[in-house]
Amino acid sequence: MESKLYLVKMHCYKQATSKQLQRFPSTSQCGYDLSFLQSEPLRKEMATFIQARAEGHSISTMYSEIFPYKQLCRFLNDKFPKAQSFSQFDTEKTLTSLKAWLLEHGYKISGQKFRKDSGKYVATEVGAVAYLRKVLLYFSPKDNRLEVEKDTWELENLGISLQMNPTKVVKTIDFSFISHELMRTEAKRAILLELSCKKVDTVKAELHSLKRFIRFLGNKYPEIRSFRELNRECIEEYLLYLKTEVRKKSFRTELIYLRTLIEEISKVFDSPDMQQLFLSSDIPRDRRVLYRYYSDSELKRLNREIVQMDEQIARALILHEMLGTRISDTLTLAVDCLFRKDGKPYIRIDSVKGHQYSKPVSEDVAKLVTKAIQYTRKRYGETHYIFVKKDDTERPMTYSRIYYQIASMIHEKNLRDDNGNLFGVGTHMFRHNYGRKLTEMHVDDLTISKLLGHADMQTVSNYRRLSNERLAAESLEMRQSMDTLLREIIGGWEGYEQVRQNGG
Repeated sequence: MESKLYLVKMHCYKQATSKQLQRFPSTSQCGYDLSFLQSEPLRKEMATFIQARAEGHSISTMYSEIFPYKQLCRFLNDKFPKAQSFSQFDTEKTLTSLKAWLLEHGYKISGQKFRKDSGKYVATEVGAVAYLRKVLLYFSPKDNRLEVEKDTWELENLGISLQMNPTKVVKTIDFSFISHELMRTEAKRAILLELSCKKVDTVKAELHSLKRFIRFLGNKYPEIRSFRELNRECIEEYLLYLKTEVRKKSFRTELIYLRTLIEEISKVFDSPDMQQLFLSSDIPRDRRVLYRYYSDSELKRLNREIVQMDEQIARALILHEMLGTRISDTLTLAVDCLFRKDGKPYIRIDSVKGHQYSKPVSEDVAKLVTKAIQYTRKRYGETHYIFVKKDDTERPMTYSRIYYQIASMIHEKNLRDDNGNLFGVGTHMFRHNYGRKLTEMHVDDLTISKLLGHADMQTVSNYRRLSNERLAAESLEMRQSMDTLLREIIGGWEGYEQVRQNGG
């Protein structure tokens, strides 16, 4: 075995771009010196770990980890010079020992990282601690149990078809917060059944609603070890607890999710008495929500900065604003979404809600979509989505990336609303603005519902119904007026044209 692993011989070096190679010294001697470790068995395991990391990480990451690696070697030589395997270490005890060693040698045990999206510093683990955690996780004994028997499920290992929003990354479902084994088993059975017929986001929300209830039971009813032991008194106590001890405007949604999950458990375990735990009066009435939206002056301030962002991010946000779609529907636009009918441009929207609809758009919007498609093809080749995830182009751009970029822009530019407060990140408010503009233009409810992509028409069934041809004609005329209004809001289309023309 070689005593030193050189970066220039690693997979990460062969895959690096010229730009990435410029970020670290191009010396042929740069790498990981295995002789820093006294224990021969640990040297062999460390070599395996380093090579595995080089397969999936960039040259910059591998270079940045050299110093933490050296610190870790010194620690292991001092405290565990004869250790035979990383798999023998207790993770938490070893991490605690490393922190103590770092303090003894004058090193910090925590750091700070500035988050551009919040404008605040957050605590982080120092390099050596984070590096040791990765090493121990890599060599931790493999859990060969069935996925459903574990307390944390890797969704991809469940072997069932899942309904998942492609713009959100959900990899795991965690049950470890449920302390009693029987309750964990009951929740797992119900959740597994729900995953086969409900969206993952909904199931996660139900499980999240359970966390507060579990904490409450642990404090007030520690003797309860099964959901089937619950009674009406427990529920009433919990409702009182929410009203008197928890600061939150409304628990309506949380209680609905909790009731749904408990009732699902009752069906799985054939416990009909559990169906009576919640009364309809327990759930607060749904208060009419007044949609929030941006004023025209607020939109102008936001759009002036949006057009200065990464050009493809800016295109996505302007299209989101111009189309009035949900942000998830904008991010999942397909490269073949544009088509023409009677010489007019239309766009097909494959809603993550499960239905598909089309609507007419202006020539300007069609050109912007085309420019976004050309941008993606030039950089990533043929893809299904227009806006793609950089490191996995088979998937659409994630909402978390959009959120981070907008939040960072707001804090860096100190963007404030008409009341002088920092803007919040509300991509759905662009959709509210779109709907508001339609109502101000006296467009009928059915047309508005069609243009917003609402699948359920029952709430507007008493309004006059239009044929598809009538809808197209009326909405095309409306689109011209809408584009004029939005053109003025964005600022004479100067910023819009800049984004549209970027990239050639």
